Amino acid sequence: MRLYSIEATELDRGNRGQHLTLDAAERRFSHHDRAVELYAGPHSRRVDAHDVHDMPDPPGTFDSRLELALQQTGSIGDSNLFDPRHGLMITQGFALSHPDRSATLATGETQSETKMAPMPTDQLLDFSDKVVLVTGGGSGIGAGIALRFAEARADVAVGYFSSKQGAYQIADAIQALGRETIAVQADVRSRADVERLVEETAAGLGSLDVLINNAGIDPLVSLLDMKDEQWNEVVETNLRGVHLCTQLGAKQIIGQGSGGAIVNIASIEAQNPAGLHSHYDATKAGIVMHTRAAARELGEHGIRVNAVSPGLIWEEGLDENWPEGVSRYLAAAPLGRLGQPDDIADACLFLASPAARWITGANLVVDGGVLTNTVY
Repeated sequence: MRLYSIEATELDRGNRGQHLTLDAAERRFSHHDRAVELYAGPHSRRVDAHDVHDMPDPPGTFDSRLELALQQTGSIGDSNLFDPRHGLMITQGFALSHPDRSATLATGETQSETKMAPMPTDQLLDFSDKVVLVTGGGSGIGAGIALRFAEARADVAVGYFSSKQGAYQIADAIQALGRETIAVQADVRSRADVERLVEETAAGLGSLDVLINNAGIDPLVSLLDMKDEQWNEVVETNLRGVHLCTQLGAKQIIGQGSGGAIVNIASIEAQNPAGLHSHYDATKAGIVMHTRAAARELGEHGIRVNAVSPGLIWEEGLDENWPEGVSRYLAAAPLGRLGQPDDIADACLFLASPAARWITGANLVVDGGVLTNTVY
């Protein structure tokens, strides 16, 4: 979301509605001034901005209500600001914007009174009326995430590639919780598949509010023995998949006009490489930076983008198949246990919720403390 400092300089009550002259300085580029044209939401009137100097670009247009389009960073001054949502004039205050909910000052409130109304704590993790899409939701971490959001009263789309049976079992469990759900097969490497995944989610459940990019693969192969197709498969699945889902999911969220959240599943291997995993490690490091870049670009649309980096997560057969690795991890983890899918699901729940409303571009490490170890 772009930040603008607004000073109301002229108010004209003409025959065709309320017209207000504003000086708008975009604070991301503080040396540039821009004109903005503001549409009054469901009202037919329009608020125009004129006479802005040093304008490097054509005027921008926002097809949203004033309080959603702008986040005020400076005082309005002595004139009035028109609130198209409520048909009020706001004096001596701020026009506020929030990615999850809007707040507009009542007439006459002052800067010292400007605060976002806190959400009650019992509502912070309530996802009622929200739709969550989880890729790779048919097993493991993805299944745990899908169920956790359903327990938080979200409707959930379970995306899967090959885990059809698991995806439908998770969908059944979500329905048993009283939530709406669909299971959708899609290859996240395919733009056409991801488009269909997003479209079926929005059509089947009514919207898309939260996207969890969890789908990924982690085959073992040494750097010297790795074939091109092995490298490409991991990069296409893990990194291109996140890019496509983020791009197309964000377009859906933007079109709805209500903001949302994206959480990418990375790994502690983005910071601490593991053997036989050079392709996987590279993609997970790329996901962390993609998260930051997406957060920078999508914030102006009210979309927060964050990452979760899990440590070693228990799965059926892990202890038998990799006993030495499990032993090393347990010895290195200050909390003395492996992670569970719910540990990652709860981190996603937090980052997608209003409890994390001022967090974007972050990478939350959930590893039992393994990365606290000294490496020298």
